[in-house]
Amino acid sequence: MQIPLDKPIEANHIRFIPSEGKDGKEARAAIRKRFPGRARITGDASGRFVIGKIYDVSSTGASVIVDDMLPWKKVVKLDIDIFHNGRRFVFTVQAVPVYSVLVSGSGYKFGFQFGPPTPEASKTLGALMESDSA
Repeated sequence: MQIPLDKPIEANHIRFIPSEGKDGKEARAAIRKRFPGRARITGDASGRFVIGKIYDVSSTGASVIVDDMLPWKKVVKLDIDIFHNGRRFVFTVQAVPVYSVLVSGSGYKFGFQFGPPTPEASKTLGALMESDSA
């Protein structure tokens, strides 16, 4: 199922997961792995985009460092390109930025939660998560 980029997100498309639980510990169930890579973030129909550096990836989302602030809780398209262990992993998913943190000297680290992936994106993301992280 594709989420339209020009319409408001519906609650049934993406389930928001808080980054920390009540006791201050990590609330995300999916394992995150560090991979070097790039992300192209496209947020509107005009085709304008932002390039960011991948910080970590999980089966449900990714953290990306960018130079400028992005709109919150707006559906964007993430084109992710990771080269790891001699293999290139490229996939596209729709996602929503659910948190951001100012990273001193590096810009902003955004946490993106993936929407429903395509079968091709699921296959690539599964292969990436099965590989050893950097």
